[in-house]
Amino acid sequence: LTVLQELLHTTMMEGLRDHVGRTVEVLVEGPSRRGVGQLSGRTDTNYVLNFTGGGADQIGRIARVRVESAARHSLLGVYVEASR
Repeated sequence: LTVLQELLHTTMMEGLRDHVGRTVEVLVEGPSRRGVGQLSGRTDTNYVLNFTGGGADQIGRIARVRVESAARHSLLGVYVEASR
């Protein structure tokens, strides 16, 4: 079980790191649990992305977000613009 969990963690981290530096579209779900002033959403690959910028009017919409870093189970980014 430990070997399987380590493989899962390694594979997930590779997938998360592949997004760093990209601008992705995110379905904005609501306020982030990570911090005040952040929003949270999901990428088209179903990764959680917490980001700064944008406003509450983005909830329920698609936003373009630049991914700045990968955390253990999510991505961190900065709002770029509303998706067209």
